[in-house]
Amino acid sequence: MVYTWLEIDNNASETVRSFLHSLMERGVVDAVLVPMPTPGGASAIPTLVSDPQKLAQAEPLAPVMPVSEATMVALLTRTGAPRRLGVLLRNCQIRALVELAKFKQAYLDDVLIIGVDCPGTYEVADYAALVGEGVNPTVELLAGIAQGNPAPYESKSFRGACSMCVYPI
Repeated sequence: MVYTWLEIDNNASETVRSFLHSLMERGVVDAVLVPMPTPGGASAIPTLVSDPQKLAQAEPLAPVMPVSEATMVALLTRTGAPRRLGVLLRNCQIRALVELAKFKQAYLDDVLIIGVDCPGTYEVADYAALVGEGVNPTVELLAGIAQGNPAPYESKSFRGACSMCVYPI
């Protein structure tokens, strides 16, 4: 296992997109599982991206998790990863994926796990409501983190599981 810290420039999302792009360009991975916005932007769902140019639309730090990314990785690797696969996961999803691998429900031989810190995620409906109000939940949350206050947007709250998380990093 290798741990590396990624130094963030001015825009955290852009830095992560650039990092993922470089992994694909250098042939480290053939595809990346990363959150991509739905049409209209009301949510961001994990999507398998094999074209590095499409990573420009990725929302790697979107504070919403409509499905279990660990389960998606398990389904993708059930019979072994079809190619070298990079997966961008929050720490809770990394822990879940490790448990699935222990029970032989996921195979990680050709999988590069890329972990991101997570201050919390919104319920899908709350995320969609914020987007509908013209608020960018990712930008707002990252601004709060930069000020040392990773709190949900006013009048909203994080998912219950995120509120109980004792390992956000």
